[in-house]
Amino acid sequence: MASTFAGHDALKFYGEPIDPERAVVVDFDLADLPEDCNEDTIRKIADAKHVIKAEVLSDNLTGACKGFGRIKLRMNKDDDFEKVK
Repeated sequence: MASTFAGHDALKFYGEPIDPERAVVVDFDLADLPEDCNEDTIRKIADAKHVIKAEVLSDNLTGACKGFGRIKLRMNKDDDFEKVK
């Protein structure tokens, strides 16, 4: 069931699906992050890769980063895993 609300065809909006052979999802655990680090900082470090999720472990009272985080990226087949790492 596709919507044609406002004259747009929802099925044409998304284009071709991503070939699962070309895209890989990877998780990176991060350590030794500075106290002022946040999720936006981690997204910027990812250097325009497709960031699925970014998390920073922070102190509940102060909001300061505890030094650890995690990022989940979608990498294309032609991306160099070691360079991204």
